[in-house]
Amino acid sequence: MSAVENDRWALHQKARECFGEREGDILMEHLPPAGWSHLATKDDVALSAAVLRTEMAELRTDLKTEMVELRTELKTDMAELRTELKTDMAALRTDMHKDFRNHTWTMIAAMGSIQAFALTFLKMTS
Repeated sequence: MSAVENDRWALHQKARECFGEREGDILMEHLPPAGWSHLATKDDVALSAAVLRTEMAELRTDLKTEMVELRTELKTDMAELRTELKTDMAALRTDMHKDFRNHTWTMIAAMGSIQAFALTFLKMTS
């Protein structure tokens, strides 16, 4: 047992002798276990609350700053994606027009060939 524990135990025994067992136990239950110097005062609590409020205000400011930075970064990223998407869609549109034009010319050539073949066949059979 430490010196503080020995002193508390001795005080407890003396309180039980002087006031009775029950009353001595009640008295010891109401004493702080580590001494009065370890209890917080109203000033301690007020100072802790002020420090906490200051820290919370700093955190709030930091959070707002980070949110603004993230919002700006998100807007920039979305603008870049929008530009990239528009570029890709324009390239796709160009490719599709080119492919449609090529297919149209291929179909015209095929239809011309079929008509020429049909005319030749009709002339040969008549």
